[in-house]
Amino acid sequence: MIRRSLGVYLILFLAAAAGCISSKGYLERGNKFFEQGKFDDASISYRKAIQKDTRLVDAYYRLSQSEVRRQRFGKAFQALLRATELAPENLDYKVSLAGLSLQLYQADTRRPRILYDQLQKTTSQFTYLLRTVWGGSSTLAVV
Repeated sequence: MIRRSLGVYLILFLAAAAGCISSKGYLERGNKFFEQGKFDDASISYRKAIQKDTRLVDAYYRLSQSEVRRQRFGKAFQALLRATELAPENLDYKVSLAGLSLQLYQADTRRPRILYDQLQKTTSQFTYLLRTVWGGSSTLAVV
C-alpha cells in the first residue's frame, strides 16, 4: 500500500514537473515560432514568458516585434514601451520605439498625445546622448 501511494505521488510529481516551462523556455519557444512565421503562436509564448517573469525584457521586446507582424500596433507599442522602461539603457529598444511611435503618429489623423509625448521624450534622450557621448553638437551629419 505504501509503495502504491509513493508510486502515485511520483507519477503526479513527474507530470507536474513536465508541464512546468520556465519563462526562458517560453521565450525560446516564442523565438522558434517567430522564425517559422507563426506570429500568433509566438505572441502567446511571449505572453506566457511574461506571466512567469514580468521583468523579462527580451520577452516584451520580442512580443512587440511579433505584434507588429500581426499588425496589432497598439499592443506592439505597449510591449515596446515596457521593454524600454525595463532596459532604459538599450538604444535598440529606444530606436524601435521612436520608429513605431512616429509611424503610428503619422498614420492616425487624431495625432494621439501619448505618441507625441513619446516622440518628444525619445528625441530629448537622443539629443542628450549626442551631447554627452559624442560631445558638443546635437545635430547628425547625413552622409
